[in-house]
Amino acid sequence: MRSRLAAGCCTKLGSRRRRFFNGRVVCSLLTSAASVAAMIAAGGLLIAGVLPGPHDVLRAGVPFLGGCAVIVAMLALPHVWRRSNTSAREGWVDDLVDGTGAAVRSLTRPTWRVLGSVGYLAFDIGVLWATFAAAGREPPLAALTLGYIIGYRANLLPVPGSIGVLDLGLAGTLIAYGAHASQAAAAVLVYHAIAFWIPSVGGLLAYTLLRRRLTDSSSTMETPAPGAWSVPEPWALGAIPTRAG
Repeated sequence: MRSRLAAGCCTKLGSRRRRFFNGRVVCSLLTSAASVAAMIAAGGLLIAGVLPGPHDVLRAGVPFLGGCAVIVAMLALPHVWRRSNTSAREGWVDDLVDGTGAAVRSLTRPTWRVLGSVGYLAFDIGVLWATFAAAGREPPLAALTLGYIIGYRANLLPVPGSIGVLDLGLAGTLIAYGAHASQAAAAVLVYHAIAFWIPSVGGLLAYTLLRRRLTDSSSTMETPAPGAWSVPEPWALGAIPTRAG
């Protein structure tokens, strides 16, 4: 009975972990898919000369081809993995492939929820564009989009909290795409103040209030009501007299 109960609990916990991991993979891939699609669109429009900005192969062609390669790899991964050797498979890789397949199905049969990933990217780039406009010059939209997406790859560097790395990477990429150095530095600092530090301060205040409320509620639950029965401590049970056999 105990073994069946333990097996059932482990199966249930495993399925919950699998659903949680798949959900995280789908969310991450959908957000990344919006960025890759924007990179392909911006690079293609720059190559075609439709939008103003750099039209060379390095700054327009390479992002376009890289984005196309990522899309092809994402679409092919579930099919290639299912045809591979099943004996050498790892559990977490199966979860990753399942999440990738779910993300692909979400993109092929989109719903209104997919607009969240597009809106997240569009509004974030809009905030950066507004900080550039406030700094004195509005950058070309395609160049700003590519500089934003490529500059954020600095998060991949193994630096705790990405302190300073993201600012330097984003500002440096925007400078490479034609922005002035002083304007790019000012715009990126203001953008990060709006996008990160202001929400972080609000989250810290909310955490402090929540922790205080939880502390008060736990102390109220631990305080016995007047006249309530008290349960003896385990070590006090040894003092209870017993009858000799």
